[in-house]
Amino acid sequence: MKKVILSLLSIGILVSCSPSEATIMTAIAQTEAAKPSITLEPTITSTSSPTFTPTNTPSLTPTSTQTATFTHTPAPTITHSPTPDLRIIKDDPKDLLLQKDELPKDAKYYLPGSAWISPHHNEEIISQKGREEGLEYLETTGRVDGWWVYYSRGTTAVRAPEVIFHNPIMYKSAEGAQITVLEYNHVAEGEVEGYEYVERDIPFGDLSVAAVHKEMQSNGKYMVTYVIDTAYRNYVSRVGGWGWEEDVTYEYVENIARIAIEKLQAAQLYFP
Repeated sequence: MKKVILSLLSIGILVSCSPSEATIMTAIAQTEAAKPSITLEPTITSTSSPTFTPTNTPSLTPTSTQTATFTHTPAPTITHSPTPDLRIIKDDPKDLLLQKDELPKDAKYYLPGSAWISPHHNEEIISQKGREEGLEYLETTGRVDGWWVYYSRGTTAVRAPEVIFHNPIMYKSAEGAQITVLEYNHVAEGEVEGYEYVERDIPFGDLSVAAVHKEMQSNGKYMVTYVIDTAYRNYVSRVGGWGWEEDVTYEYVENIARIAIEKLQAAQLYFP
């Protein structure tokens, strides 16, 4: 019971200070480590008409011969360039958070408390990255706002991540969202050492990359975190799973990432 209280107090203190994801995950790890076009042109072939030479036919000498010349001018071909769909999602990031009843039922995921869900405003980005780096990131990506939530597994009867987290982030444009996925994912940004790419061309959303982080614990086993960043229109959906290596698989986390993208795909679209 004392370990549970200490764990919740630790998480509460971290969140109240607007922690980064890495800080939160480290705190959880320290608490949980003690647990066990083709165009076709028609071809026209001209065949000369047969020549008949009549018998006893008088020769006619024409006084003038005029040949009509027809010039065929093809109609101009109009090439239509595809018009990009610039519509965006205007839903609040909070409304696009994964809900516990959308997660696998057998793992009985639940929200441990209010400290496990929070807005992630731009002010916190500046606080975490530092003013100069934070402002540069906000200007480059056009970040608007974000939310995050962490769900804890409610049973040990199934093999599943101990923690599932989701961080939907709104940007001004699809371009900003894609820049974030490419240049500010866990590997590219490098805020936490040890992340490596798993997949860089995942076939869902507009653009997706996945990364993994493994850290050996005192018992010789590894704690593993998989993170999948997906850009869809002007949103980035970051989904992750954390736990002991034997309980966490990439496929499990990817399935949850797909659920998160389906929520974005179901959102109403608007012109900017």
